[in-house]
Amino acid sequence: MQSLVWWGIPVAAFIGSGALTGFLAGPGMRLVPLLDHPNARSLHSRPVPKTGGLAMVTVITCSFVALSTTGTIPAPVTRCGQALLLLWGLSLVNDQQEVHPGYRLAVHLMAGAILAGNLAPVPAQWVPEALLGLVFIWYVLGIAWAVNLFNFMDGMDGLAAAMGFLGFAGLAAIGIIKGDSGYTVANAAVAASVAGFGLHNFPPARIFMGDSGSTILGLLAAASSLWAVQSELVPPLVPCILFFPFVADATVTLWRRAVSGRALWQPHREHHYQRLVLAGWSQRRVLLLYFGFIVLCVMAAVATVWFDSTGWPAMGLVVAAGAGIGRLVKRVETERGKHALPLPRVTHCGECKQ
Repeated sequence: MQSLVWWGIPVAAFIGSGALTGFLAGPGMRLVPLLDHPNARSLHSRPVPKTGGLAMVTVITCSFVALSTTGTIPAPVTRCGQALLLLWGLSLVNDQQEVHPGYRLAVHLMAGAILAGNLAPVPAQWVPEALLGLVFIWYVLGIAWAVNLFNFMDGMDGLAAAMGFLGFAGLAAIGIIKGDSGYTVANAAVAASVAGFGLHNFPPARIFMGDSGSTILGLLAAASSLWAVQSELVPPLVPCILFFPFVADATVTLWRRAVSGRALWQPHREHHYQRLVLAGWSQRRVLLLYFGFIVLCVMAAVATVWFDSTGWPAMGLVVAAGAGIGRLVKRVETERGKHALPLPRVTHCGECKQ
């Protein structure tokens, strides 16, 4: 009976997220009129509602509350709800009116400190006690980076939804392999909520998740990864393998911008997926490419746990695949000629009129 209740949570999350997202993309747009207008970073050409995160995270939060009543969620994980609410509040404000990057970074670091204080594995065996403070800072910075990964990569219809759904589904599969029901259902609920949102976000998207969705998915990815490592469900490399498509693209792109002296916080269209679209590929074609890459990484991560491996062979595989995509981007740009599309012109469609 209890297992039936557990698996009812992801099913309810999928239905609830899909229904609420559909409402906000349609008639609910008049109640919450938050629109994403085209800018220098955009690949869309008309205003689109960006309230998907409001629907998705509401359902995720309700799912976690329901799951916490079963007693299968460790107390440190439950306490991380403070970080979720803190970050979600900031992101909702930022979706309405842009918050200064310094304030956003401060909140991201605060959320990272909450997660690190509750979930970060303590490497006492190989780190001197005097250096544990530096390790804690490293965790906080890493979590803050993870918070921004989904936000950086949420620039094309369906991409962040695909990574969110497949990534958390992969973590749920790992929970099944390890026999941890709480971990399994928690991640399945997130995956189901993202899937419900994704019904309305795949090209052409009727709604975006906004910062209130993308930053929370990054936070949850970090929290679930730390939970798995702390509980010894996975070796430390597995979360990096699973979310490698976003980790690699965002890290390489931001590194190039830093080296060239360009501001990291300014909008741009230099991620690999954006460059492919600007070089002439359709968003559906780019999404299909990334979908395959994400599936490969998720399968590699799950196989690492299934075969009780250290993760290095799988890491080598996904790095090689990522390098192949990088070479593909350069070849497409060379063949079709490097060019930038003009900035999208704001147009008004019938469903966007108030």
